[in-house]
Amino acid sequence: MCGEGWVAEAIAAAVAARSARTGFSADQVLTELARIAFGDRRRLFAWGPGGVALLDSATLDAADAALVTEVSQTTTEAGGTVKVKTADKLGALKLLGEHLGLFVERVEVRLKTTLEVVEEIVDAPPDRPAAPRPG
Repeated sequence: MCGEGWVAEAIAAAVAARSARTGFSADQVLTELARIAFGDRRRLFAWGPGGVALLDSATLDAADAALVTEVSQTTTEAGGTVKVKTADKLGALKLLGEHLGLFVERVEVRLKTTLEVVEEIVDAPPDRPAAPRPG
């Protein structure tokens, strides 16, 4: 059915209308998922034997900033903590993989059936006679 030109045109028009209405496209969604899936968290933090340091958020480009979902800081008399949450890398990879058809769910079906011939072939070729009727 999608091979029909008018169907493909109607689908394309509906997708374009949705993109105009929402202000974003499927390509933008996929780009953002790719940023999360393939982003390198090492561009957000520096860590080693001396501890952990956050990099200045002003230096992050859009791809790196897409990785950050939450930043909070707690300060007490004894010191404090900084907490940074990043987007779900595995979830983004899963969504992209599903979009690309990489993860196909397989279902095994076993059937036991009996085949009964209910109609004989009338115009069988001469080298292949018609199948005999059962019974």
